[in-house]
Amino acid sequence: MMHADELGKLKAELRTNIERAAESSCPSSVLLLIRDNRLPVARITDECGRVSTKVMSLVDLLAALDRSTVLTQLKRQGLHHTEFPQLPPGTLLASVTERPDRTEFAITGYIEPQQYLFVLEEAGFTRTFEINLPHLVYRAVYDDDKKAVTALSLALARPGSGTPTADSDLLRWPFSNVYDSFGTVMAGVCWPGLSSIETELRDVPETVVKRFVTTPNNADMYGRGLSHNAPYTGYGALLEAIESEDALQEEYLTPLGYTVAHLHRQEPR
Repeated sequence: MMHADELGKLKAELRTNIERAAESSCPSSVLLLIRDNRLPVARITDECGRVSTKVMSLVDLLAALDRSTVLTQLKRQGLHHTEFPQLPPGTLLASVTERPDRTEFAITGYIEPQQYLFVLEEAGFTRTFEINLPHLVYRAVYDDDKKAVTALSLALARPGSGTPTADSDLLRWPFSNVYDSFGTVMAGVCWPGLSSIETELRDVPETVVKRFVTTPNNADMYGRGLSHNAPYTGYGALLEAIESEDALQEEYLTPLGYTVAHLHRQEPR
């Protein structure tokens, strides 16, 4: 909100400019009166010299001052071209958000089924497990200026359902440190070091997603009924069972209730 002296200066300058226009040889002119807590009042002189007074809305004011030139420009959508960096293999959806201070790219994609080395740090001990996972689905928000991912979502595609598409239903990440909603991020990853990893957008699956999965981890979010559906009270016991079974059992998995497209838009079904 303007201070009184700033508003007074604006009024004076505006009145002076319009009065100059009225005194010129222009075939039409507008004299504008601005008062506190009231709509603007315009004294309009047409091409024939006829004078009329009108209380004006903001839209009417712009139209009277410049014969709708400003309004036309405001309605016109300027052409703007934004070039995407190279996208990672397996990208299903991509979008861009341009902010005053940065450009963000959101990508949602999948990683082919493969084996991951899980590292569990618990009670002063470090244990490793070789875990086979189906298609892993992720969503990453990439800050192009910082060359870093600022938000990460993680889920699974249903085992045996083939290559994921935008319409594929998703399953909750059954392991630790992924929340149903982390802040405002659906299926959000809790990883303090996330935004410190410098990477190119095309490398995000390798440098960020796989790195999170294989980073030494703890049991946060396991055992609260939020990240798993397995009949094990301990996180280590779950990892042992999955490693010995050589596959992730269907009964361990919980549907998220939305698709890949919903994850990308961050809109629940």
